[in-house]
Amino acid sequence: MDIAKIVENGHFDLHLHTTASDGVLTPTEIVELAMSKGITTIAITDHDTLRGIREAEEAGKRYGVKVIPGIEISTKHKGTNIDILGYGIKEAKLMNETLQKIREHREKRAKLIMNKFCELGMNIAEEDIKQHIVGDVIARPT
Repeated sequence: MDIAKIVENGHFDLHLHTTASDGVLTPTEIVELAMSKGITTIAITDHDTLRGIREAEEAGKRYGVKVIPGIEISTKHKGTNIDILGYGIKEAKLMNETLQKIREHREKRAKLIMNKFCELGMNIAEEDIKQHIVGDVIARPT
């Protein structure tokens, strides 16, 4: 993978989220949209998961769109939020275990937020929220 060549040739988007995290389109739909817009190379960079990559790569082969496996991980440094993008990511057991812990933390945080709303008199149940999500992640769609 030569990022410099991809950038030189244009027609790319290297920061895309799918329904595997907080996107509104499935991995296949992202690839279809890229192809329809003339984008030849994309990177799937879902938050804290690699779950959408395989589907996107398979769709990419069908539609002639190069899919770069990526990820976005959020962290903090000295109180400042930092988003880290990684490209050319390969699945590994330790990485998957770590990402699972991060997703579990994100879900716990979402439940704490729901509880706060309930304390303020806004009765919100997890089932109410799950009716409005596209994938299986409680998140703010981008």
